[in-house]
Amino acid sequence: MRTKDQDYDYRFFQEPDLPDVSIDKERVAMCAEMLPEVPFTQKKQFAASHQMSISDVKIIFGNAWCLPLFNKCI
Repeated sequence: MRTKDQDYDYRFFQEPDLPDVSIDKERVAMCAEMLPEVPFTQKKQFAASHQMSISDVKIIFGNAWCLPLFNKCI
């Protein structure tokens, strides 16, 4: 069997009706600022601020009722 090395092997061609899209760096930066915090980073910061292990934090974040209860207790 032969291997597929080039785009034409996959019968790839650009869509002629779609215009090229260009996004400036300012727009990308603005969208990046609007994104929520990554869950792992959020858990890591939570563990550091409460001197807890990551496994304990995963338990707290893994149960919907644990985090509000934990926040009320501290």
